[in-house]
Amino acid sequence: MLDSTSPAPVHKIASEFRRLGWASFWFQTVLGVVATGMLLLGAAGLGNTAGAGGGLLFAVAGLIALGVGSYRAFRNARMGRQLGVADKAVRPSRAETLTLLRKSIMANMIGLVLIIWGRRHFLGRCFLRRRVWALGGWVCSVLTPAS
Repeated sequence: MLDSTSPAPVHKIASEFRRLGWASFWFQTVLGVVATGMLLLGAAGLGNTAGAGGGLLFAVAGLIALGVGSYRAFRNARMGRQLGVADKAVRPSRAETLTLLRKSIMANMIGLVLIIWGRRHFLGRCFLRRRVWALGGWVCSVLTPAS
């Protein structure tokens, strides 16, 4: 529990918020750049593949959620700096800190779910296409419309 009379626990929490906020920010930023590159390469290779729109939609929504999570991580680092201030009038309250932390966790969880759904959709299409070709090429012409 946070004790408002002793600055040592608040200072420790502030330093952890800063450290983990920056680590999360940079990790999510690098992950976002890599995922965007992979998404662009994957979208370029899709061509006229029927049914790929759902996976693409979830992947883009997941990247947007990743961007929101990266912004929230930046806010967590800034909150750590504000928590380290000695003036109690400037320091955010416990409720504000917990609200920011909850929103950050929810943004990251929503992003993970969206990306998992998008990847599952893409991998399912790839598995179905490979499985159908293993059975015989004529089945693939039935499942994939010719353009």
